[in-house]
Amino acid sequence: MSFFELSLVICLTLLTISMVLSLIRLIIGPSLPDRIISLEIMTFMIIGIVGVYSIMTGEKSFLDVAVIISLISFVATIAFAYYLERRTQR
Repeated sequence: MSFFELSLVICLTLLTISMVLSLIRLIIGPSLPDRIISLEIMTFMIIGIVGVYSIMTGEKSFLDVAVIISLISFVATIAFAYYLERRTQR
């Protein structure tokens, strides 16, 4: 195992630990905006995991998947922000 492969495995491990910590924040978050932010962080971690996995396997098509996930995450964030804005106006 080369240094590069070892660093990719360490990167995947750290991203997974970060996603678990974000999941804990999602579960015990005190407010709805905290939960929305933790979901957003989890999507960033998923995009990072897909990117690292793409580097490990050499498949460039996984990067297209990461772009699609980021676009869906962006639309979901806009929808949540709109929902929160409408909820606070009432």
